[in-house]
Amino acid sequence: MWGDVGRCECAQYALFPGQVVAVRGVNLLGHTIRASRVLCGSPPPNAVPPSEREITPEPFNVITATGPFTCSDDLSFAPLDALLEQATSRRALALVLVGPFVEADHPALAAAEVGYEDLFEQRVMLKVEAFLAAAAEAYPHAPPHVVLVPSPRDVLASPVYPQPPLPRRRSPEQIAPLLHLAPNPAAIDVGGVRIAVGSLDALLMIGSAELASAPQPGAPRPDRLLRLASHVLQQRSFLPLLPPPADLPVDMAHNFVAGAIDTRPDILLLPSQLAPFAKVLPDAAGGALCVNAGRLTRNAAGGNYATLSVHPRAQVDGARTSDIAPRVAVEIAKI
Repeated sequence: MWGDVGRCECAQYALFPGQVVAVRGVNLLGHTIRASRVLCGSPPPNAVPPSEREITPEPFNVITATGPFTCSDDLSFAPLDALLEQATSRRALALVLVGPFVEADHPALAAAEVGYEDLFEQRVMLKVEAFLAAAAEAYPHAPPHVVLVPSPRDVLASPVYPQPPLPRRRSPEQIAPLLHLAPNPAAIDVGGVRIAVGSLDALLMIGSAELASAPQPGAPRPDRLLRLASHVLQQRSFLPLLPPPADLPVDMAHNFVAGAIDTRPDILLLPSQLAPFAKVLPDAAGGALCVNAGRLTRNAAGGNYATLSVHPRAQVDGARTSDIAPRVAVEIAKI
């Protein structure tokens, strides 16, 4: 049954195909609802609070960046080198890297002198392993961790969403516990902070399909990016669109399981081509800190990455167990 929102009495609405909503209204004709109010879902439940053993007692940094990790005119992966230097200088506890790593449609890929697997190993993994080895030697009691999340645009990854982790050879024994190949999407824990991350440009996909009401006369203009990010948690899915975009292969049955957001994260990483931002979602949308760091490269130029400086709960007065925004500072910088 379809709700007729074209002639509805709703003061505000924001709808897109596949969205699960509750509609209050009157069914006058037996097949059409004249809606007076639309309720757009509810965020997932809170996760079990982390134990004291899982919480890092000192402030720590998390750096996140989204590919491409090399410019469009070469395969040197110099921006990745620069990012790893920043992770070293800031002594990041975790580095969350989101694909694509070796982009399937990179202009220089056809002329590459090595195969896709060798390119990934030599230009990405060896650099990451060298960073981890040096950091583990310098800080043996608190070495950093690196998380790699694939993208449908990765030449080596499964093209069907949701994706399994990237395939690769086994890392050296001293590095293996610090290097994590995650699926897409993924939920990770860093020092007791729950982070949900996916590589799809959910903000752009939802924004392209969304039908939203115009602002009321005299009312402030709504924050569109905040609204788009809120949809993800309210729908409890990194891909709530139905049908999905035509150019994205999706296993819909698997998406309802592996693509779902089962518990409320503290931080939601939503990489997008839209303008980079860091915003706190409203309580009705889960209250998470949402970050779009942008892309590490934009064609032949450098792009952006984000550094999240997290402080322990005890160092912020009045912060409840679920509060994350008062104790996180986000810096979105150019590479």
